[in-house]
Amino acid sequence: MNDCMIIGSGGQLGKALTLAFRGQKVATYDSYELDITNRDAVIAAIRDCNPRFIINAAAMTNVDACEGEPDRAYAVNATGAENISIGAVETGSKLVLVSTNYVFDGVKPTPYIESDPVNPLNVYGESKLNGERLCAGVVSDTWIVRTSSLYSAWKKNFVLTLLAAVKEGRHLRYVNDQYSGPTWVEELAVGITELIRVAPPGTYHLSNEGSASWYEWAVEVLLAMKIDYPKLDAVPSTSFQRPATVPPNGVLMNNAAAKLGVELDGWKIALARFVGSL
Repeated sequence: MNDCMIIGSGGQLGKALTLAFRGQKVATYDSYELDITNRDAVIAAIRDCNPRFIINAAAMTNVDACEGEPDRAYAVNATGAENISIGAVETGSKLVLVSTNYVFDGVKPTPYIESDPVNPLNVYGESKLNGERLCAGVVSDTWIVRTSSLYSAWKKNFVLTLLAAVKEGRHLRYVNDQYSGPTWVEELAVGITELIRVAPPGTYHLSNEGSASWYEWAVEVLLAMKIDYPKLDAVPSTSFQRPATVPPNGVLMNNAAAKLGVELDGWKIALARFVGSL
């Protein structure tokens, strides 16, 4: 028996989770090794691993691409999640599903808590919400962990894309009227390990504390990196035409987890720690 099976180990969070579970018996599967839309393959892999915990960090996360490929988005984020939950039932495994702030519509003026009504505005959010419901309906021991705006030292993400654009000398424009909680995956991964150790199954929000617009996040990255970059402008979201509708407020409050002593640092503190690790 494995202590944990991490599905989606090739992604940002999957890599961080693999590091967080060092010292334990862990089986990892990236998207090339396991197609979660293939139910038979998923069930066979879970039977082979026979894990105590399964963490599903696999998802189609490109929000705009989900609008263009809704069938693919639902196949991965909803049906794929359900396939994993069916395998979990067969082996008696507990399940962690990583979800998103995009299950909310962003009209609330304050951060979202776990009990707030969901109302996704785009295919990505809707497919992830369906995945939440399918998993919770199949596996009684399910932890749903919603998070937001992940970044790391690997894979494509906001911070690395920003730094690459600066290196190229591009003129940068970031919106100043859409907010979220920038979250360093290494802190999120540790938070997930703590959560499943102390918390009962349920829905939890885990992100670095506080909020930032995309422009504020960019400014803070440059400050942390000690980069003086004048070619950076704040613009309204109406300046960009996107396939997906983005909630103006994507900030999550870590309400339920905090009551159990599981909290992440403020996003600026985490960002400074991330920069120090580069």
